[in-house]
Amino acid sequence: MTKEEILALDTECVTKEVFEEIFNSDCIIGFQNAGRSGLFENYNWYILTLIDGTDINLYCKEI
Repeated sequence: MTKEEILALDTECVTKEVFEEIFNSDCIIGFQNAGRSGLFENYNWYILTLIDGTDINLYCKEI
């Protein structure tokens, strides 16, 4: 997945499959599990850091 595609998903709820595709991208250099989301019930919040230092927030039911 490209950097632009990943940036377009910032703050979105994604499936486990999409999350894994993003996580396996060469654009990702950091990962943080921020715990349970306060915005989306039954979702976990993840912060991913892109190669340029940009952080994106993603929400996923499970990884």
